[in-house]
Formats: sequence, structure tokens, C-alpha cells
Amino acid sequence: IGNHGLGGTTSGDAPKAINITFENADLITKIGESAFAYSLATNAITLYNITEVPDRAFYGAKFSGIQLDGTKISKVGKYAFYDVAATNAITLNNITEVPDSVFDFSKFSEIHLDSDNITKIGLSAFAYTSATNVITLNNIDVVPEDAFRSTKFSEIHIDSDNIKMIGSS
Repeated sequence: IGNHGLGGTTSGDAPKAINITFENADLITKIGESAFAYSLATNAITLYNITEVPDRAFYGAKFSGIQLDGTKISKVGKYAFYDVAATNAITLNNITEVPDSVFDFSKFSEIHLDSDNITKIGLSAFAYTSATNVITLNNIDVVPEDAFRSTKFSEIHIDSDNIKMIGSS
């Protein structure tokens, strides 16, 4: 699925389809930037064989669920899940970086990451997310500006032995 393949650059130019399904979803191994950005489709989508979620891939998408195989995905781009409507839990165990605004305003019920794999989080990485689980980050050395602003996580655990800076410099 190419850049903007089933998405748009604004809400006005995204496809108006309310249901997007794939007969052979297992054959999809790559999606482009903004592949589903601003999608109005409200069904759940399953993509188990992609290894990367590029910048703005699901930006503002209205899918009720986004199912991915978190053991296969090794990279997630900026704004990948920004303001997604999906309310399922998401697991991404093999990423090492949580880029800028990747979960900003997302409606996921839970966000699961491997606490030892994550070495960097970006600006507003989790800002305003609806996730309510406990999040643990053992190997980050900087907590950037607005990283956890107005999140609903029940607890945030960060290994303080590694912290060099919190917020802007």
C-alpha cells in the first residue's frame, strides 16, 4: 500500500469509504507514509505481516481497531498513530524508539512496549493518549518536553539511574 494509498493529506481528500477490508491481508508486507491517514473507515483493520509503521500511517484514522503483530514491527514513524480512534490494546515489543507524537491523542485502551528495548522517546510521544495501563521504561536517558502530557496511564515507571534530563534544556 503506497503513500496515501488509502488515506489523504487532509480529511477532505481521504477516501470516504466506511469499510476497508483485504481479502488476502497476509500478503501485505509494507505500507507507505500516510497509508490510512484520515481514513473514515470505522471497521477494525488487521495487518499482521508489516515490519514498519511509517510516518503518519494511521494519522487521524477512524478504524475501531488496528491489529498488528507487535513482534514483527521494528520501527514506528512520527505521528504513526496520532489521533487514531481505535480503542483496542496495541503491543509493539521490538521497537527501540517511540518517535515524536506517535501516540499523541490516540484512543488505544492500552499501549504495551518492551520496557528494556525502548532507548528513546520523542516530544509528545504519549501526550493526551487514552491508554490506562502501567508503562515502564528502563533504558531511556531523556524524558522530552510534553512526552507524557495529560496521559491517562495509571502508572509511569522510569529507571531513574539512567535519566540525564527531564523536559527541555
